[in-house]
Amino acid sequence: VAVGEDRAYAIPHILNDHPDTDVLLMDDAFQHRRIKPNLEILVTDYTRLFYKDFILPAGLLRESRHGARRADVVVVTKCPEEISLDERGEITGNIRKYSGPEKPVFFSFIDYDDPKADGFKNRTIGEKIILVTGIANPEPLVKHLQSGYHVIKHFSFPDHHFFSKKDIDSMIRYYDLHGDKNVSFLFTEKDFMRLKGSGNEDKLTGYPVFFQPITYKFVAHGEEFDSMIIDSTGEFIN
Repeated sequence: VAVGEDRAYAIPHILNDHPDTDVLLMDDAFQHRRIKPNLEILVTDYTRLFYKDFILPAGLLRESRHGARRADVVVVTKCPEEISLDERGEITGNIRKYSGPEKPVFFSFIDYDDPKADGFKNRTIGEKIILVTGIANPEPLVKHLQSGYHVIKHFSFPDHHFFSKKDIDSMIRYYDLHGDKNVSFLFTEKDFMRLKGSGNEDKLTGYPVFFQPITYKFVAHGEEFDSMIIDSTGEFIN
């Protein structure tokens, strides 16, 4: 994993330091015009489809909807697992108004695994949860948890939030006032990793802390998406 705000500057350094690199996968790079990738994947959230959104500051788009024409494939993320064929067809038609006809469009959903406690394989999460999120759209997770748990408190922070000592102290105070043997902390997997890198994770030692693993799965035709990836890298990988 490498971090570099200037991708065009960073990539030659990566290849110099790691000459055996076969594939470079860039995150959040759709507006990096100085780099011409072999495959451009545009992802759009089911709850905020790009063709319904607007350019900043009226919306969250960084460029016109017609920029979707540069994409080789579009993936609609965070769909309901039971999304109907008719709805998928309607969304695909609206996407192709901007991406162009016949552009491949795939639909994916989040599959939630059982919560895990880091380093405690046999620990079981309680039925009551203090949820901690620092992601852009926590609603799908909240909806999922409400079907099997009682979320007694949701500490909702902005996306990419870095947990401070004050944040952790607030969580502990709430637990000490409302917690019992059936109450557990639950972080998203990404937030749990940020917690561990914050230097404040030791304050939660002794408390029941869990994280929520997730897997992205395709509603249909996932093998076709895999083939596109393999075909785009085939000339580089033996």
